[in-house]
Amino acid sequence: MNVLIIGHNPFNKELPNGRTLLELFSGFEKSQLAEIFLHPDAPNFEVCNRYYRIVDSEVLKGAIRFKKVGKTIDDSESFANQKHAIYKYGSKRKSYTVLLRNLLWKCSRWFHSGLKKWISDFKPDVIFLYLGNYYFAIDMATKISRYFDIPIVTYIVDDYYFSRSLKKGFWGRVNHSLYCSKVRRLLNRRTTICLNDIMKKQYASEFDCNYHVIYTTSSVSAFPEKKPEERLRMIYAGGIACERNQSLVAIGKVIDECNLPIDFYVYTKEDREWLREPLANAPCIQLCEGVSYEEVLTLIRECDIIVHVEGFSKDSEELVRYSMSTKIADALSCNRVLLAYGPSGIASIDYLEENQCAFVANNVEELKTVLSEICSGGQSIAQKKENALRVALANHTREQNHRKLFVALEETINEHKKNQTK
Repeated sequence: MNVLIIGHNPFNKELPNGRTLLELFSGFEKSQLAEIFLHPDAPNFEVCNRYYRIVDSEVLKGAIRFKKVGKTIDDSESFANQKHAIYKYGSKRKSYTVLLRNLLWKCSRWFHSGLKKWISDFKPDVIFLYLGNYYFAIDMATKISRYFDIPIVTYIVDDYYFSRSLKKGFWGRVNHSLYCSKVRRLLNRRTTICLNDIMKKQYASEFDCNYHVIYTTSSVSAFPEKKPEERLRMIYAGGIACERNQSLVAIGKVIDECNLPIDFYVYTKEDREWLREPLANAPCIQLCEGVSYEEVLTLIRECDIIVHVEGFSKDSEELVRYSMSTKIADALSCNRVLLAYGPSGIASIDYLEENQCAFVANNVEELKTVLSEICSGGQSIAQKKENALRVALANHTREQNHRKLFVALEETINEHKKNQTK
């Protein structure tokens, strides 16, 4: 089967979405995959070598000059300094910039003879849409689906449909209304893959779809036990938006107040100073620059504790309540202690709590208790690690998730063919 993927990011192990795609589709042959991606990131050519890129800077110029946009990408392409100021401006995600972006894409000439030929030469059997928070990608998938008469499988990893935090202000409500109308038409009786059972239950209450659940995938094997040392090494590697920075600061304060023998290192590629500043000024936190995925794995091997956090504000909870960090699968698989700090009612936090595979704290007092318990050692640590490896084997292995994905795609293709003959 040939799969045409439409997503914001290309296959790329340094990007959360790109790594999710890479792990999901690594069981396919290169010749079976093609991707249309919408951001100027460097694609991975080891898993897929057929790429078509359409990005905002081209769309803006194309709208002004009424020119065709998009081009094929191969491994001779240079990706240095391709992120224009438009992305920094757009990353603020103001309601009016979201609306403007969607309108520019609607007016752009992306669906032209060049793209049609590129798709036609590939001969896709199914479209795999990595659903984001911009509805122009939905328009793209549905237009290609109708033109080539191929079905769509939608992959949902974040909740933008039910989230109330996206409805702020007049333009926020306009954007969300338009987005929801597109999603309703997209999901109606189509195959939908959700990231966890909680998300599936929520979407099943609204849409009559053929649902599949595929958790984030990890190819990490359990590391050998680390030799005990006088002080514990604890790391967090990832984003610090959505008030995760404040949760990390709270951990630093607890280490300081309780005088715990923990060295806490935070690695992030975030360059917005207003998000970094609280961490730079927090006690017992060593703020470090972001590192590559391979370097993260080395840090995990050398650490005692891995940290997962979520923010506590209502807006933050709304944005991430059904999400599952790409790092959780690796953290469960690597034979290290996992500390999770965040509010209950968020899928990732509840998942770790229900499976007893991490030390979970929902408030500062619980955080003091679990950090003290980790520092004291004991049987609870061994039990948490054992549970984590069991959960990783049950839900997060490549082989298992490859089978689930193949079944979902094959069922969709067969059902579409059956409907064609009616």
